Amino acid sequence: MSSLPALLALRLIAADADPCADLAPLEPDRWALPEPRLVEHEVTAGEHIADIAVRYGVDPKEVADDNELDPWVRRARVGKTLRILARRMPPPRERLVVRVQPGQTWSSIAIEHRVPKRMLHAYNFRKKKLRVGDEIVLWTDPGAPRTVHASKPAAQPPTLAPMPGGRSKGRPQIGRIVHAVELPESRCYTRGKPEWMFGSSHTIVELQRAVAKLRHETGYRGEILIGAISLARGGKFPPHQSHQSGRDVDIRLPLLPGIGRRRAPHPDEVDWVATWALVDALFSGGHVQVVFLDAKLQRRLYEAARWQGVPHERLVELLQALDPNRLGTVIRHAGGHDGHLHVRFSCGPDEPDCRG
Repeated sequence: MSSLPALLALRLIAADADPCADLAPLEPDRWALPEPRLVEHEVTAGEHIADIAVRYGVDPKEVADDNELDPWVRRARVGKTLRILARRMPPPRERLVVRVQPGQTWSSIAIEHRVPKRMLHAYNFRKKKLRVGDEIVLWTDPGAPRTVHASKPAAQPPTLAPMPGGRSKGRPQIGRIVHAVELPESRCYTRGKPEWMFGSSHTIVELQRAVAKLRHETGYRGEILIGAISLARGGKFPPHQSHQSGRDVDIRLPLLPGIGRRRAPHPDEVDWVATWALVDALFSGGHVQVVFLDAKLQRRLYEAARWQGVPHERLVELLQALDPNRLGTVIRHAGGHDGHLHVRFSCGPDEPDCRG
């Protein structure tokens, strides 16, 4: 730090001001085993390797290696028996028969019972069209890992200390930062390369506020990895086309328990419920301009949000993938954004040279 020019005037939050310093511990997984145990699992319709691995608290790569499967193949043959060194032993799934009511669809039934729509189709693969009065079968999982609301939330996230001085100038694609602020170390998140952790005061405070809110109000304790913000002076930041003015933040998609760190996680390995909780916390401050996420993944985010009770109408306003012709959506498609959220914060109130 001492080698940087004085004009940067970096302002860091003190270590004792960490907004996540007093987080309540995670409630223990009731299905966790004291020692790993070798189990056999018969693959059922619709199951992907990641579904099976997460159920037993292991990484999908371990399942692939232990069963001599191609690590790039996401499915195994239905009926195949897999040997797994389990770290958790959940109870069996529970079978449920549902009679289709007027107005119900595949999506509405899947959302009501918190099962992925693709799994509902797999359980009823012979049924191509729903009719009122039809009986369909689904399986619920009482032992599925809970990551959101997994511990008692705090009454109120702590108030962050102000960080004046760091100002964004210009646009995200052609801009820089004056008196850049470094994202400090914290229990709230994991930082990427230190030289990539600089932003405007407004961005750094809003980012910390959102992640602290996520931690305190939902009990989520999985890793939140901040991959990149901007360089200390802003400006060109290859290979990014933006990230120049300290307002863009890359956040890796949260992963399901047991999944090892991935640069590009498969959608099956992403904790979509935690991802929605993170997006919701980011939006709650009212200072997010846009979030870039590949359109094919926005459907997964939609499903997880609906499981949490978010109305369809609100999600149509947010997610471009639900109505590509709709103007003004905040979560927009961008190619290559399939392993992380690209969050762009708005200009701060004291940034007259910032361009939205």
